[in-house]
Amino acid sequence: MTRFLLLFLLMLGLVIIQVSFLSSWPLPVKALNLVLTLVIFFALTMPYSRALALTFSSGLLLEFYSINFFGLVSLSLVLTVILVHFLFEHFFTNRSLYAFIGLVLIGTLSYNLIFYAGNFLVHFFQPREWAHIFYPVYFFWQLALNSLIFVILFFVFQLTNRRLASHTTFFK
Repeated sequence: MTRFLLLFLLMLGLVIIQVSFLSSWPLPVKALNLVLTLVIFFALTMPYSRALALTFSSGLLLEFYSINFFGLVSLSLVLTVILVHFLFEHFFTNRSLYAFIGLVLIGTLSYNLIFYAGNFLVHFFQPREWAHIFYPVYFFWQLALNSLIFVILFFVFQLTNRRLASHTTFFK
């Protein structure tokens, strides 16, 4: 329980950093989604139930700062973690850096797809101005920066852990 509380406080700090600082920077840094990257990292290195709980709580924290309907960010994050975990368990089983980068790219793509599809559906049935418009340049920067941050997390994890053999090696 203590580790979960510490991880929750870490996620709270990342949400504050993302909402307060990163959103006000120019485009390359603005596109970075720290919470999504760390949630995917937790989905690959933690027990599944704990990763889902942290994902949902991070999504709820991000909902307070979102201008979209309540639940869209949480739903997008949770469905992304479910997809990434499924792919990790059934297809990307070798736990290499390349497999993890592929999962980060798939996770970022699925998060944005779910988010923009949900946003489109809400605004399709309630015509008003779009809260978020899809910008391809923003999306490609997000793919690149999320992958870069994940590579850094991967190497820090390997330096501190010495092996990446199971889900429960680091956050048991």
